[in-house]
Amino acid sequence: MRYTLRDKNFYSGAIYLILLVWVGIALVFFPFRLYGDVSHYLMVMINEEEFFITHSRPASVLLEWLPLLLIKLNRPMAQVILGITLAEIIYLSTITGFFLWRKKPQLAFFMLFALLIGIRWNFFNPVSELVLAAPMVFFLPDLFQQIWKASNPWYAYLALVLLTLFLVFSHPLLMAILALQAAYCGISQHTNARWYACLMLILVSFVVRWWYMDAYEKAPLQHLSERESWEAILKKFATPEYCFDLAKAYVGVFFLFFVILLFSDVKRLHLFRVLVIGFVLSWVIIVLRQYSFLYPQTFEPFERYMFIIPLGLCLLASQVSFKINHRLIAGFILVIIFHSSTLLSYAQFVKNRYQFLDHALLNIKHTKERKVYIRKANYYPSEELPRIYGHDWILGNESLVRSAMDGPTQTCQVFIKELLDEQHLQRLKGTDFLAYYQDGEDLSKLNPVYFILPSDSWVEANSDGSQMRLSQIKPGEIVGKWDDVEAIQINHERMATVEILNNSGYLFHSGLLDEKLWITMEWVNSQGKNVPDLDVRNPLMIDLHQYLRQRILIRYPIEKGSYQVRLVLKRSSDLYQLPISEYSEVIIE
Repeated sequence: MRYTLRDKNFYSGAIYLILLVWVGIALVFFPFRLYGDVSHYLMVMINEEEFFITHSRPASVLLEWLPLLLIKLNRPMAQVILGITLAEIIYLSTITGFFLWRKKPQLAFFMLFALLIGIRWNFFNPVSELVLAAPMVFFLPDLFQQIWKASNPWYAYLALVLLTLFLVFSHPLLMAILALQAAYCGISQHTNARWYACLMLILVSFVVRWWYMDAYEKAPLQHLSERESWEAILKKFATPEYCFDLAKAYVGVFFLFFVILLFSDVKRLHLFRVLVIGFVLSWVIIVLRQYSFLYPQTFEPFERYMFIIPLGLCLLASQVSFKINHRLIAGFILVIIFHSSTLLSYAQFVKNRYQFLDHALLNIKHTKERKVYIRKANYYPSEELPRIYGHDWILGNESLVRSAMDGPTQTCQVFIKELLDEQHLQRLKGTDFLAYYQDGEDLSKLNPVYFILPSDSWVEANSDGSQMRLSQIKPGEIVGKWDDVEAIQINHERMATVEILNNSGYLFHSGLLDEKLWITMEWVNSQGKNVPDLDVRNPLMIDLHQYLRQRILIRYPIEKGSYQVRLVLKRSSDLYQLPISEYSEVIIE
């Protein structure tokens, strides 16, 4: 494929722009890239000091080699976590450099573009084998080109066999990408003996992969009847809220879809358009049928399976000719800027999520306990919060890894009580840590270089009981502070961090089964009157011993003006409230 000077300048600039964004956000937010399966993979690698290759997926090695090396060198936990990000940067930079060296900037650009427009959650779950193997997909066009042009392409056939097996073993969904590539070559190059040979090699790799699939990978095909009905799916996704939610997430996918249809210069254009439309529609139908039940309670797994669409579109776009003009360049740049800002916004969301965990770990250290479970209603400060992203089932591993960043003797483990049923909860022994989901394992399996946990009994952080002692507290015995701001917009809600010091010598219960205790804000307007309807009842995260730090939801007035606001503890039985901070002025604009 020949490139004009405009093409080269655009691709080069766009490649460096995407790499700059990706590397910058990855390095700044590397301590929070423990989402999803990452902390579980990392825990296994640390404790066993070997690669963790689950479901026979070789792509894991591309990311795990550097953190594993750092583990064997007994480097600090923070460096091991950073190793995950550095390994990813090396991987992507190497492939990008290879394509630029081969003078194929279009392949390098669309490889990076697929990652940018296709993922948010998996940016913070970089161990996903589907995403890890995705850059290798872009070697397919070059291999097919070698097979078509070489007089004796035996080496290209061999490389195709190895690459195909690598892809299908890294993730079964990549079979769809291989089928798409074969179909495209059949349209653009016409079917001949070499095309049939490639098709046979791909089909053989499919059969081999199916033969070696485990129960986990076959499960989606064996439980179709348990999914939502089409009527329920259509009702769910026909709502304006969900349509806007998905449209915002896939701006780049919509853009690229129409660019390919309208600006591509390929042979047999009508057949090519049928292929593109058929691929997108069929995959949307498959994902909706299989995984719509996950949405909207959690967006992430849904996003992961939809990644095949931007990946497939980018693979096709990397092989067709475009009439690059100023409007098209402007469109791509705007999409890159939009998805970069979306990724940055999501990064801040993930960072905020980890504040809940970090506060829980800090609170637990003040109680001298090290193995604690917290009720979900206490862990999240209000039912009025938006949809919670992330996986609470992995919280136990996340807590071990993040607490170990302060040293092995600071290791704590926290999980949400509702994660386990009562039977599993009772089976957890003092000599156990929560290894994965509902499984308890002996503490001796922890790597003492990174994790040191006592064999104490597990403790519930939330007890229930009377809060009558609240009215006996003298001024100054309980003191609170919050990260207030000088000015804020009207009719607004935001999360704030509060700290409470309890010097009364009394324990205050955080449980919500008996008498409740809430953290809330008291607002007074310029006329000295209390402002109604601003009382957000935030439960205590854990029992208040001597110290508590947590996030709370604050609702602001609907009228502009100057207000006095203070932090109070409120008792549910008689709405008695104890001021625990001085008034602060807040200006509502």
